[in-house]
Amino acid sequence: MTDAADIRRLPPLKALRALEAIHLTGSVTRAAQQLRVSHSAISHQVRILEDWSTTPLFSRSGRTTVLTEAGRSLAMTAHRAFDEVRHEIDRLPLRQVDPVTVATLPLLATEVILPNLTAFTEKEPNVRLHVSLALSDRPMMHTPDLQILFVRRAAVLASDVTLFAGDAIPVCAPALVKRTGQSPEALLEAGPHIHDEDLRMWPTWVEQHRRGIQKLLGDEATMILLEGSLLIHEAVAQGLGVGFVRRAMSADKLASGELLACSEEAIDFDWVYVLRVAADRADDPQVQLVAKWLRRICTQRS
Repeated sequence: MTDAADIRRLPPLKALRALEAIHLTGSVTRAAQQLRVSHSAISHQVRILEDWSTTPLFSRSGRTTVLTEAGRSLAMTAHRAFDEVRHEIDRLPLRQVDPVTVATLPLLATEVILPNLTAFTEKEPNVRLHVSLALSDRPMMHTPDLQILFVRRAAVLASDVTLFAGDAIPVCAPALVKRTGQSPEALLEAGPHIHDEDLRMWPTWVEQHRRGIQKLLGDEATMILLEGSLLIHEAVAQGLGVGFVRRAMSADKLASGELLACSEEAIDFDWVYVLRVAADRADDPQVQLVAKWLRRICTQRS
């Protein structure tokens, strides 16, 4: 049974819709136009929110009503929640088709799953497969049948299947070597260096393998900051700088010379890629079939 206090924690749905519209349009008047209601109707919802919240959500200058920082934060949260509902409504026909759902990291999707997908669908034409992208640090609204995750070894579940190691090495592209006239080894210090958004990988590698260049990295005039392995991989491949790639994910490109190892010294030995099957779908024959296929194409890279 839902506690009355829990219900009171949430403002009315109409008020949240009005808040979202004010945030998206920038004014009460335009919010009313977007929702096709009167100006007074939106103003009424604003008053409801003001009575509900102990923190000011709006500020006024003359006849103009704008959101405070707290108001913007709540409005953006409401917008994300409404977007999830809108997106799920769009996906309702997909639920009826009932495919086997696979959520995987972007780089693994482009480097492993898509190149092997045609062969799988030709062999198993009766299996409907839905592949979506999932970032390991962001929860999904619906748990997929199968997930390929990048996790620390300590977080691997007993039921998970380890696909391959997640250790990473610094690499560059032949284009960068040609443009700078420096060897891959020299580019370790010369840069430019491509960083992940939390600035973790280069300091970790330097601390373990090249303490002497720590100061050089800290003094860089320019830094390329990118979110996620896919962007880092693409930036390195395009010759933008030296960056870290997962050795198993880039094995083919390293073997062909499309990427050049600046050092064989690696970091992140405590990270792995795993296949996780939803417990309530583990016995489904089609899910088992897809899981077997994923294990085969992924473990070939280990």
